[in-house]
Amino acid sequence: MDAGLTSRLGEVRLKINFYKRLKTSYQLYLDNPTSQNRLPNCFKYKNIIHEAIDLWAFYKKNPKKTRKELAQHFQVSQNKVYVLKCLIRELPPDFIRTFKDCEDKRLLRTLGREKLLEIIKLDSITKRRAKIKELLANSN
Repeated sequence: MDAGLTSRLGEVRLKINFYKRLKTSYQLYLDNPTSQNRLPNCFKYKNIIHEAIDLWAFYKKNPKKTRKELAQHFQVSQNKVYVLKCLIRELPPDFIRTFKDCEDKRLLRTLGREKLLEIIKLDSITKRRAKIKELLANSN
């Protein structure tokens, strides 16, 4: 055995302050949830149509890429790659053009991923357009 090394394992102790809050159940926090120094939570609604356009443009340049490779490139799940491709293929082109640069939070919330999936499951393009108009009228 080398003179500089020992066979004894080291021990590291880490002191963590847990804060608990009781709402419907116990929640444990590593930081103080009531602290004034916390960073504000900022959630930005993503424009799924813009994501789909980016993916479709990349896919058109690299048509031999598999769904797995596209998911790795865009750092999303394979299921989301499938959904984004379906949105581009099935939604009306004029809707895609008008919605791609939308930043209205209420509209992005109204026309999220689940609602758009419901729309593309409809039979015809006229039914899809009617459903989109209905959702847009209800969001105002």
